[in-house]
Amino acid sequence: MTKVQDNCSQFQKNMDNEIDPFKISNQNELPALNHNQLNQLVKFYQDSPKIYKHYSKAAELLQDEKSKVIQKKQKYLIKMRNIMQILLKEFNELMTSKNVQFDDGSEYETPQKQSMSPNKMINLVETARSSRRFPMSQTQRKYFLAAVTKKLD
Repeated sequence: MTKVQDNCSQFQKNMDNEIDPFKISNQNELPALNHNQLNQLVKFYQDSPKIYKHYSKAAELLQDEKSKVIQKKQKYLIKMRNIMQILLKEFNELMTSKNVQFDDGSEYETPQKQSMSPNKMINLVETARSSRRFPMSQTQRKYFLAAVTKKLD
């Protein structure tokens, strides 16, 4: 019986010897907190559910705003696409029609229709392009005249 007690006490001493270095190192590693810092930590942990609730609400609001912005962007892109399609359609009709409406600046409500020859159409396009950086060259003008006369006939 004494042998068992000796073995048990020896085992306890060995365990204590193994654990003691950890106790000392843990005590040395822990920062010493004063009373004010400890109170601030306690308040922070008490307020953490409120902070989390406000954070989650803010995240939801931010996500809602992002989705609204994306929806508005898509809506305006669709409007722009529709406008561009209408403008392209009107431009194609203008380029392919023989009768083009001019606003003669008179006080009548309806502008006068004039027949437009291919040369006049070329001149109209050329004056529009001359204000740009790349005016039509002579060969481009010839190809355009050929294309316009084919479509008009």
